[in-house]
Parts: sequence; structure tokens; C-alpha cells
Amino acid sequence: MKGERKKIAVGILFITNRKNKGDKMKQLENEHLNEYAREVVVNYRGQRRKSPTFKNALSVVNFLRNALTDNSREHFIVLFLSNSNQVIGYTVSIGTEKSCSVSPTQIFQKAVMLGASSIVLAHNHPSENLTPSIQDDGLTQVIAKGAGILCIRLLDHIIFTESEFYSYAENNRLNSPIINID
Repeated sequence: MKGERKKIAVGILFITNRKNKGDKMKQLENEHLNEYAREVVVNYRGQRRKSPTFKNALSVVNFLRNALTDNSREHFIVLFLSNSNQVIGYTVSIGTEKSCSVSPTQIFQKAVMLGASSIVLAHNHPSENLTPSIQDDGLTQVIAKGAGILCIRLLDHIIFTESEFYSYAENNRLNSPIINID
């Protein structure tokens, strides 16, 4: 019961704080900040299933073809990987038959939250055309630069259809140096 009351009090504190930004509320918030911060708990439920580990672009493509059965629209997938290239998370954005909206900010936010050491970008081309578009190239460059700054490796950007795939890494079109900031 006490834990429940504290959680309710936190909610009231933040709701009240949004309505009234007086000095009294700020003082109350600062006094109780440490108490609330100590209550953050992460619960893991059930046994962890073994995540797939990828060795090359073909293994990624085979995994994605099995996972994505709808090839009528473009799907943009980001795989977040550990040091051993094991999947620790992923995102999927679904677009139209010609394009898909992607936010580099959201990609990096999730990568940092998950503690990913590398990422793989992948998307399907419902048109069956494997040639990377100008937008594909531009997005790859933006993600590569951002990943370098955050010391996250961009391992590949893969474009795939139902029968073929194109890998930026295998075609030596991926330059994602890790930028060291001293």
C-alpha cells in the first residue's frame, strides 16, 4: 500500500507542478526528487529467449523475409545489436508502396536507451527495384555520421525484395567511421 501511495503522490506532484509553477512547488519537487528517483525499478519477466545473431547481410535478409510477410508497402527496419551481433531490439516503420518516413533522432534515441553497440538498417522495395534511391543514399550518410559521433557502428543498410537484396556494406558504399571526441 505504501508503494502505491508514493506512486500516486508522484503523479499528483507532476500534475500540480504543470498547473502551478510557483516557487513552493519547485522547492517541494527538489526536496523529494531523491526519494522518487530511488523508487525506479525494472522488472524482467520470464526467461529470455535467445535472440538471433547475424553474420552477414544474407542472414539478416532471411530473418526479415520470414518476419515481414506484407511486401505491398515499404517497411523500414532498424536492428539494434550487441557486441556479439545479437539482436537486443528493433523498430519497424511502415510506409506506403513508394516510401517510408524515418527519423534519425528516434533511431539514435532507441540505440542509446538499449545500449546498442551497432545497428543495421534494412528496408524492402515493393517495386522489386534494388537500386538505392537518392533518398536511400542520403539517409545512409546521415545515419552513418550520427552513429560515428555516438560510437555506434552502422554495420549495413540493406535493401531487399522477395528474391534479391542489395547491401551497402558488401558493395563498399558504407563509410561509418567512429568519431573519437577528445
